[in-house]
Amino acid sequence: MPRSNPNSVNNIIALLRSDAIKGIGPKLASALTTRFGERTLVVLRGAGSAQEEAALHTIPGLHVKKIANIRRTVDQWESLRKALDFGRSLGCLSEAQVSALASQHGERTEEVVRQDPYVLLELFPTLRFRDVDFLARNALQVAADASSRASAALRAGLRRALGRGHCCTPRQRLLGAAAKELQLDELPYEEASTAAERALALLVARGALVEEMPPRLGGAVRTPPPMVSFAVMQAAERHVADAVRRRIARLEGKEVLLASPTARAANVLAEAVGGAAYTIHRLLEYNPREGCFMRAANNPLQADAVVIDEASMLDVHLAGALFHALPPSTNILLVGDDDQLPSVGPGAVLHDLLRCACVPRVELSTVFRQDPSGDIARNAQLINRGCFPHHFRIFDSTAALRRAAASTTALQQRPSGCVFVSAHTEQAASEAVCGGVLDWLEAAGYDVAKEVQVLTPLKRGAAGTFALNARLQERLNPAPDRAADAALANALLNPTALAAMEQSDWYRTPGAGSGASPDAESLPRVGDAMIQLTNDYEMQVFNGDVGRVTRVWQEGKALRFAVSFAVRASVGRDSTEMVVEYTRSALGKDIALSYALTVHKAQGSEYQVVVMPILPQHALMLHRNLLYTGLSRARRLLVMVGTEGALRKAVENDSSARRITLLAERIDDKTFAPPTTRHMTD
Repeated sequence: MPRSNPNSVNNIIALLRSDAIKGIGPKLASALTTRFGERTLVVLRGAGSAQEEAALHTIPGLHVKKIANIRRTVDQWESLRKALDFGRSLGCLSEAQVSALASQHGERTEEVVRQDPYVLLELFPTLRFRDVDFLARNALQVAADASSRASAALRAGLRRALGRGHCCTPRQRLLGAAAKELQLDELPYEEASTAAERALALLVARGALVEEMPPRLGGAVRTPPPMVSFAVMQAAERHVADAVRRRIARLEGKEVLLASPTARAANVLAEAVGGAAYTIHRLLEYNPREGCFMRAANNPLQADAVVIDEASMLDVHLAGALFHALPPSTNILLVGDDDQLPSVGPGAVLHDLLRCACVPRVELSTVFRQDPSGDIARNAQLINRGCFPHHFRIFDSTAALRRAAASTTALQQRPSGCVFVSAHTEQAASEAVCGGVLDWLEAAGYDVAKEVQVLTPLKRGAAGTFALNARLQERLNPAPDRAADAALANALLNPTALAAMEQSDWYRTPGAGSGASPDAESLPRVGDAMIQLTNDYEMQVFNGDVGRVTRVWQEGKALRFAVSFAVRASVGRDSTEMVVEYTRSALGKDIALSYALTVHKAQGSEYQVVVMPILPQHALMLHRNLLYTGLSRARRLLVMVGTEGALRKAVENDSSARRITLLAERIDDKTFAPPTTRHMTD
């Protein structure tokens, strides 16, 4: 498709009327293009003839200072346009990546990329090395033996390891993945993770942790040594955190701070203990503009004790920052379940600390979230041991479930325990989750809108969060009037696009017609349950915060919506409502429907009822710790939908728990050699 002429009068008018060129409104834009036509931009740059320059000064509304300001803006736009054109010519970047590249390097964009094309891998970690390498070798003539190419191949391997949660990687494994001609004499170790891990090891060990751990948990909070770190495992973290907080609070003048890695976990913690709780980023006063924490060794936290809930979610960088901000006199208590999913970031901090002989710990044997003798707790214990969980009430189909719902004698009011519903395809599982299972739960007396949470291993697919959210939205918050939906769409789109939209899967009720739901976020409606996906420090809403849509409206051609959040734990005060406005472009990036969540996103939360599909199509995510984490989110009832084979595979697969780190070795061995002199093998 041929590109339009950027110097056509219509395109120039559109440019001058946009926000790209400051100081020119519609009236002035028309006057300029009427006078200079396709040479308007040439004249505005100051490259016109003497006659054109003189004519420019005669146009009403222009004076010397304004012309100078416009000229400066046009020059900046020209530089940006050239950078954007170059970025697009590379062929391996999305439009968002092209814009980010041009914004960061401006007029030097082409120079920077030509000097080292592999800088793209540092700027955009999601790019594949092979794609950038193809560009470098073929379009930019980078030599096969260039040092930048070898270095980029190695760093790409390190980034892949880091993305899998490792802090280092065996040399031979890295060499095998990189070019054969690379020769290494050192243990490949991501520098930032090395520094964080070494610092964390020193901080943990600096208090000479030699005091014996008292046999009772309460004894751990008597007059402390310089630093005590211990962990409590199994599903009772908040019970322990509250007990320790209350015991320390009885000591006159003692300050106890509660925190958790995510906003959702911090909110749940605050509700459980009836006091203030923070995200760790809030606790350490993260400054997004500077990209650093304001609380550090030179400005430590002022507290006698710090209690960190959901410590299994701590990565090595965040843990290092936290320990740096603790004065020597402060106790720290890490509360977490090592059997849950590890941190999204690199490292396995809680797991490594539990491996250290010098770090005291208490293991809680009593389960508080669920009935300790109930099926949820018993199945969780079996899964942790690698045994198949068999404490399920089994239905061979949703039809059997509906028959149970229709039987007043067979139906138990608000049943508890574990239920398994057989479904052999993603589509069947999706229909069961959003249909028969919810019918059964409603008939059993549950409020499906408030007490039930759907958790799934993946975002994509018919049983992923995108498709399930679309179905659940139709079930739990249906559009009050299809005509109203169409009227809104008609205001946003032209008639042709509207007709196409009405036939598209994302507009039709999911499950109708083809039944295929796209891997994209559904449009929000008033009353929809939403979850924040990113940290927004300006608006004070954070990853994991949940809210409700309070308003949806049209502004020009843009769709906007407002979400009300309860922000108690985020700021450590009493609960207040905060309304945040979004545009449609924020869907899936900053905020999403929360009727269905991934298991990772639900970590740190708990629900009365959890409904969880588990299918062979989830193969990449069928791991024991993911299964255990999803199951243990349920307080009263767990409903699994899928196949016994997928459940068995998840139980048997514990490979995701193995992360390569050196933190435990660094803590236990004060003479542990630096990474440049120590090697690892497979």
